[in-house]
Amino acid sequence: MTDIVLADTTRRYDGRHLKTHPLGATESSVIYLARELARRRHNVTVFTHCDGAVEDEGVQWLPLSNAPPATCDLYIAVQHTELLGFVRHAKRRILWVLWQPNHLEHYRRILRMWWYRPIPVLGSLHQARIYAPFPPHLDGLHPHCVTADSSGTAKRWSKQLSGPRPIRNLRRLAEVWAAAILLARPEPHIVIPLGLPDDIRGRLPLETTPGRRAIFASNPVRNLRRLVEIWVTSILPRVPDAVLDVFGIHDVGTGDGWQAWEGSLLPSNMSPAVKASVRIHPTATRAVLIDAMRSSRVMLYLGHECEAFCMALAEAQALGTPAVIAPVAALPERVIDGVTGFHRADPGEFAEAAVALLTEDGLWRRQHEASLRLRQGISWTEYGGRFEAATLGDTLPLQGSVLQSPD
Repeated sequence: MTDIVLADTTRRYDGRHLKTHPLGATESSVIYLARELARRRHNVTVFTHCDGAVEDEGVQWLPLSNAPPATCDLYIAVQHTELLGFVRHAKRRILWVLWQPNHLEHYRRILRMWWYRPIPVLGSLHQARIYAPFPPHLDGLHPHCVTADSSGTAKRWSKQLSGPRPIRNLRRLAEVWAAAILLARPEPHIVIPLGLPDDIRGRLPLETTPGRRAIFASNPVRNLRRLVEIWVTSILPRVPDAVLDVFGIHDVGTGDGWQAWEGSLLPSNMSPAVKASVRIHPTATRAVLIDAMRSSRVMLYLGHECEAFCMALAEAQALGTPAVIAPVAALPERVIDGVTGFHRADPGEFAEAAVALLTEDGLWRRQHEASLRLRQGISWTEYGGRFEAATLGDTLPLQGSVLQSPD
């Protein structure tokens, strides 16, 4: 039996919260992976900011304030380099990168990565492309080497969708060079797309076409305001009976979302008709969110530069919901352009695609059924097997390639 330890500092949770609390993709992914490794007869312990010791489905959950073991066979630090030394003498050390990896370029994190030499496990090819960047003059396509003004996509969008910050000072330049030289660069990178839960996968096609409802299901800071502006100016006038349902984990509760967010996360001075067409829902249970996705004609999402995988989009596609996205970060990996949705960088073309899916039943039907056929992803059982083979196996593929588990 292999001793496996995971540590995550994102929030206060344990395995039981998967059924009782709305969780982000990071927390739910930790729970699913821990359970799958336990089912494979490993001894799995997870340290989080939980309230106390809990055993859930074969996994032991402990508070981070508890003393960690001195050693284990496999230690998995979730995202943060500050966790790499939590288990001091781990036989194998993994950094499970669930967010953008460019935060690793900070000089303190680079030193930790160099000292502990963890094996990074990534979730998207987008992450692999920007992990451990080359020096600027050797890699003109790296996002840190391109200003927002010189990016073709960024030109079309507001500053909210601008690319990462350009290099503006010597300290930043030094960090990028240090990352290129010191940041662990295994060959090959281990890239395994995150698993999708069983309650999402394997649905049958809907017999009837949903009403003219679109859905946004992410953190509202991720360009909800810009999306609503496009909705107001270019979508709603052409589909007056359409509704945009806004879901996500937020602090509005049962209050009026427009009253709480107008002028910040939502545009100002909107008419009552516009406000009625954009419905802000309380933070929903998983069952409610699944039903909302399944009954929507289209998911609309401009994305954000921090998207490393986008679980909400992956789940919507697996449920059969076509999507219109901006080609930002990892989003294009989740949607097949022209088949299960559309990639549209221009706001006018984005609105055009949204209107088409809201009004053309035949188009919606083709993309709905294509999503169900082609966007099921992999199960967490399969993810656990791939993760186990990649991190505990004795051999890895030949150097110079990218180990990508296809979804």
